[in-house]
Amino acid sequence: MMMDHLQDSYILTTDDRKLFLCSVEPIGREAQLRWVFVDRNKVRYVGPVWTGVLLEAQVRALVNGWWHHIKMLVQPMGAAGAE
Repeated sequence: MMMDHLQDSYILTTDDRKLFLCSVEPIGREAQLRWVFVDRNKVRYVGPVWTGVLLEAQVRALVNGWWHHIKMLVQPMGAAGAE
């Protein structure tokens, strides 16, 4: 798989088994091209800026890194490393 057309969308599963429909869309007044991820519950997330053509492994790494970052942002205080 190679993400080379803005109209393309792909279904990817993250390392923790979260499923996303991944696409690239113009966002905002300036129509900046950004990754958009939609989960099974139809929750839409605006992700990183689109930087160009990516191979499957690169898209997978991008989505995994982004999802890990999002999970860390919404993690409750004290949850990290709690025993």
